[in-house]
Amino acid sequence: MLPSVPRPPDGRPGGGADFGRYAGLGLQYALTVVLLTGLGWWLDARWETTPWLLVVGAVLGSVAGFVNLVRAVPRSRPRPNSTRPRE
Repeated sequence: MLPSVPRPPDGRPGGGADFGRYAGLGLQYALTVVLLTGLGWWLDARWETTPWLLVVGAVLGSVAGFVNLVRAVPRSRPRPNSTRPRE
């Protein structure tokens, strides 16, 4: 039988689950930047607009990846219960 994983006082799973989630978000960010930069590089070679579409692809990839990252991070942690009456 495997030993149980200790949980923080708030009941959330610790360490490993958070690591996996954030590693996935980082990989998703990196792939977004790489794919849009690669698309810009390919379009530059095709339309002979070097380096403009490469730069546009890199900027759009960074912005899109960052927006996606910002949207995903607040969902990773539950908000404290703000409807609880104060004592």
